[in-house]
Amino acid sequence: MARFYGTIQGVGRGEVTKTGSRNNPLYATANGWECGAAVKLWVDGNDQDRIEIWLTGGSNAGGRPEKQVFSGYLAKPTGQIINADTGEEA
Repeated sequence: MARFYGTIQGVGRGEVTKTGSRNNPLYATANGWECGAAVKLWVDGNDQDRIEIWLTGGSNAGGRPEKQVFSGYLAKPTGQIINADTGEEA
């Protein structure tokens, strides 16, 4: 069973899915010409699911992550989204 599950829709064959696991993070990008976003889901050393969200320079800049806008996790069992940088609820 997959630890992470991603979907994307666009022109073509309809919805496409990808999965990630403890040892294989799920990484996705979506880019326009001048801007875009990248998302990474992975498991840290404490068996905690983590997320990072980055802004990109879009397809014209190669779609590479340029500015991290969020790094955090979902606190168990409260369900709060925690900012990894501050330790506070996001």
